[in-house]
Amino acid sequence: MVAKIVNQHEAVELINKGFFIASYQVVFDNQPISQADIDVLVKHGIDLPDELNINHEELTVIEKTEHKTAQSLLKIELKLNTEILFWIQQNKIDINALSSSLISDFYKNYNSIKK
Repeated sequence: MVAKIVNQHEAVELINKGFFIASYQVVFDNQPISQADIDVLVKHGIDLPDELNINHEELTVIEKTEHKTAQSLLKIELKLNTEILFWIQQNKIDINALSSSLISDFYKNYNSIKK
């Protein structure tokens, strides 16, 4: 029996509809993939390539009315190898919180050195 070849997005769609079977072969293309889709694939035992084009969905602007300031959230794309991705998932690391903290700390340190 010849395996049916599907890309990562088709695989996620089939899994979500309950139609994905083990004889399917998932071939990853260069299209961005969301963290949610990666989670679905990993949960169903699909091997991920060493580098993925991860696309974090478009984030919106959140307004903090009590302070009357707006905080902009950025759309970022991370290319991670599977070892790092596995580590993030196993340790349940909140990438958004980590990225925000790292960038804020970098900004503070950069400005303190610059003075």
